[in-house]
Amino acid sequence: RARALTGGTISECQVVVVGAGLAAGHLAKALAQQGCTGVCLIGQEILPPYDRTLLAKKVLSAQTHWSASLVDDPTPLLINPPDFFSGSTGTGSCTWVGGVTVEHIDVANRVVATSAGTRYKATSALVLATGCRAASLADANILTRTLRGGGRRAREKAHWAKCGGVHFLRTHGECARILAQIRDGGLLANTRAVIVGAGLTGLEVAAALLAQRVNNITIVHRDATILPAVFTPTVAQYYESVYRTANCAIAAGVSVVDVSCDGETGWVNGVHLSDCHIALRRHHSRVSV
Repeated sequence: RARALTGGTISECQVVVVGAGLAAGHLAKALAQQGCTGVCLIGQEILPPYDRTLLAKKVLSAQTHWSASLVDDPTPLLINPPDFFSGSTGTGSCTWVGGVTVEHIDVANRVVATSAGTRYKATSALVLATGCRAASLADANILTRTLRGGGRRAREKAHWAKCGGVHFLRTHGECARILAQIRDGGLLANTRAVIVGAGLTGLEVAAALLAQRVNNITIVHRDATILPAVFTPTVAQYYESVYRTANCAIAAGVSVVDVSCDGETGWVNGVHLSDCHIALRRHHSRVSV
């Protein structure tokens, strides 16, 4: 929220950019190329700006050797070279402030305060390039039902974040957690993975999991066909047939109503849809969402 910020030490930068996505990364590069010095980027992630679209395209699908992966060395994902934020880039300089959030903004004075207690003043321009976030179960007011808790068939409402096996994919860290589950054997041939969303990211994740030999996948989406804004019905039907041939089921025209969690294991064991209930946990099987 906007408010006046007073007191304490303020670091001055010519341009302060709040956000660290594609737009912020390319803006920093363009400013440096034009000779702008004193650019400061502030982001919530530890990594400086990188291409998120490569998470599903490259990181998930290309993961074959854990020790030499894009998870351990994300440098190829970065928009700018590793030394871009360490000082002079030849035409300018940029400071990276990562792992923090901006808690307050003094719009009139172009001053931002971060969760680390630091403050930055833009002498020329303050840019908001925060982008968007991944939709979560909380956005649809979805909680989880805990079943068989303590040996009894309890139906206790709990927060979905307490369920093991529930993942989101927008950040490098989230991608690493999905791969860690694959590496640790949590996603096996007898596991059903449920992907909520049939946009480009959802379809790419499905293809990546198939490449990782996770061969029991269901894609859930609310539209009649996949990617209706991009594909004609005929083209959509063709690609749907490609996924179904690869043993990837598609539940179209439905939405997630509830998620169930095993009270004994703490692991998600079912996804409840608006028209049916799928992905129930079987013996020695896990569900991941």
